[in-house]
Amino acid sequence: MRKGVRKLNRVTATKKVTESFTLVEMFERFLWFKNSEGLAPRTIEEYEIHFKWLCDYLGQDLPKEEITLVVFLGWIDFMRNEKV
Repeated sequence: MRKGVRKLNRVTATKKVTESFTLVEMFERFLWFKNSEGLAPRTIEEYEIHFKWLCDYLGQDLPKEEITLVVFLGWIDFMRNEKV
């Protein structure tokens, strides 16, 4: 009986995903996922209300590179102390 050596010349390549989303685009994807999970309409409405408040606070759409902890800490401070 003949025993052969099986040679597998597999080349694995990884593709780095470098999609650049803005805050609004990321939120739209988030809502799509939440809707597909079957969340209650009231929950979806609350997400939209809070996101609108965030957009009003920021005054503009931000690319993902500009969304930092400092931005969210400022948002939290605004919501706790000024948006009462």
